[in-house]
Amino acid sequence: MLQRGASSRPNDVREEGWSAALVRGPERMFYGLVEFEVLDPDGYRVCVSGAVRADANVPAAREREETAP
Repeated sequence: MLQRGASSRPNDVREEGWSAALVRGPERMFYGLVEFEVLDPDGYRVCVSGAVRADANVPAAREREETAP
């Protein structure tokens, strides 16, 4: 289980081989929050979002054109 803050078992991630690939971001969205997305080992996309200081070095999001297969 992933938890915020100090862990009593900090080596869990390495020992159990957990991984997540960064697929987007971090980027500041038009509504002010900063987001990034990861792809978990089961293939789920997880979007993480939160407030970050306005003077933080985070690029603005660019609009993307989604293409259909």
